[in-house]
Amino acid sequence: MLRWPYVPLLALMTVACADRNEAGEIHDQIRADDYRQTYARAPGWDMPRQPSAGGPHGSFVDIYVSEEISDALEAGEPLTEWPEGSIIVKDGWSAASGGDFEYFAFMERREDGWFWGEYRGTGRLVAAGLDDRRCAGCHASGDDQVRAFGLPR
Repeated sequence: MLRWPYVPLLALMTVACADRNEAGEIHDQIRADDYRQTYARAPGWDMPRQPSAGGPHGSFVDIYVSEEISDALEAGEPLTEWPEGSIIVKDGWSAASGGDFEYFAFMERREDGWFWGEYRGTGRLVAAGLDDRRCAGCHASGDDQVRAFGLPR
């Protein structure tokens, strides 16, 4: 009998090799960019906090946004979707002070949707792909699939 949490293992088994490689390249680039120092904090996320809607990315999360999103927010022009090339990174922690690193997740906006990558704190990939159903299904309720903050209106 399968017991919870069997889904991450099954999800890992269904990540296509090309998606796995692409996620790895994006993951490595984000880390090489030293995102915690070079990306801005997402609106309302100036420190780790609990997501109001909960979620699978850790008890406390930090959210960082790339320059494309920072620039769009600063311009304040109404948008229906985030600019192509936008990247959002979420770190998941077990405690507000940091604690155990539980998750690293990213989403990269492309012309044809979001490319998603999600890793456990151990570095194990659990989801990757363009409009990955596991990610997109939960994020469908957000503005352009972003739940943590809204588009400029």
